[in-house]
Amino acid sequence: MRAYDQQIAEHLTILEAGPEVTVAHLKGVIAQVRRTASLSKNAPVLVVVDYLQLMCCGDEKLDSGANEVLRVSRVATGLKQLARDTNTAVVAISDINKAAYQEALRTGTLDMGALRDSFKIAHAADCIMLLQTGKAQRGNDQPKDQVDLLEERYAGNHLKLRQLQDVRTRFPLNEKAKATYARLSLLKNRGGMTAEPMFVYERAYHRFIPVDLDLGGDNEFEDL
Repeated sequence: MRAYDQQIAEHLTILEAGPEVTVAHLKGVIAQVRRTASLSKNAPVLVVVDYLQLMCCGDEKLDSGANEVLRVSRVATGLKQLARDTNTAVVAISDINKAAYQEALRTGTLDMGALRDSFKIAHAADCIMLLQTGKAQRGNDQPKDQVDLLEERYAGNHLKLRQLQDVRTRFPLNEKAKATYARLSLLKNRGGMTAEPMFVYERAYHRFIPVDLDLGGDNEFEDL
């Protein structure tokens, strides 16, 4: 806690969600943070939006209207422009739609179509990551965790199957920590590689422990 207080806490600025917190407002906050911390104009700043669908776009008609798609589209494109204009890294957490959630419970699969309310999120983002920690269950079958699901995918690849089977030995789950296996699917990485790093997720402590597993990445993602 002392290390957190000395190294991190004093550099955090937390804003409660409200109608005044728009992209334009964030731009002013970024400038203020740099001034307060005596940082240069282009010093790196990390902005985390939790979560995207709660943010207002600054257009009163859209913010008070029923068309969520247009509002979220405006927010997504605005955050992309904010990152460019202010030289900041913006991490926007997105909700997923109900249909995608139900499908994930059944098959353990999520894709970019899971992002709720707007395709603009997938279009504007340079990188899209989907975090899965739960188990999937088809009918009366036994529930399958994230390691099981990857074993299904690589059923014909003996090397990768052996690597996945070794995960349970090298990274056993701590029942007291309510641990499970988690998978971070890097579905889009503009100009880079895609992959699926794994973690042990200790739910009792909300802690992610990296799993040393290299299943190989895919080719560069197309420039969407």
